This record gives sequence, structure tokens and C-alpha cells, in this order.
Amino acid sequence: MELKSFWDRVGEKFYKQGIEQGIEQGIEQGKYQGLIEEARELVLEAIEVKLGYVPEEVRERVVREEDRGVLKEWHRKIILAKSSEDIFKLFEN
Repeated sequence: MELKSFWDRVGEKFYKQGIEQGIEQGIEQGKYQGLIEEARELVLEAIEVKLGYVPEEVRERVVREEDRGVLKEWHRKIILAKSSEDIFKLFEN
């Protein structure tokens, strides 16, 4: 009985650690996804401010982008863009 109780406690400890680790990973992933969504919104807002509208194909491309670094770079380049052509070039490929 003592041996079973020991292994039950060990199993419970690892189970709890696994749950806690899973929750922490989920929270971190949620935070990162929130940052991605915010970056998308900033890109779309910058385009709208510069052009007065956001073309649907550009909106779709921005919404598909998963790399926060790419989104941040687009945002910077849109802010610095001298013309609408400079902006559209970012989304050609």
C-alpha cells in the first residue's frame, strides 16, 4: 500500500506540473497572438491614414501575416513611404 501511495503522489506531482506548464505555454502563446493582432491593426491603420482606404487584397495579405517582425517592418515602411506605389510594393509578392 505504501508503494502505491508513493507512486500515486509522484504521478500526481508530474500531472500537476504538466498542467501548470501547459497553462503557462497557453498564456504565452495568447500574449504573442495578441501582439501579432495589434501589429496587424497598426499596419492597416497606417495604410488607411496614408491612402484613405485599404485595398481588400492588401488587407487580406496583412491578415495572413504571422511574423511580427515582418508586420513591424511594414508598419515602419508605410509610415516612411513617399507614395502609394511605395506602399503597394510591400505587398506585391
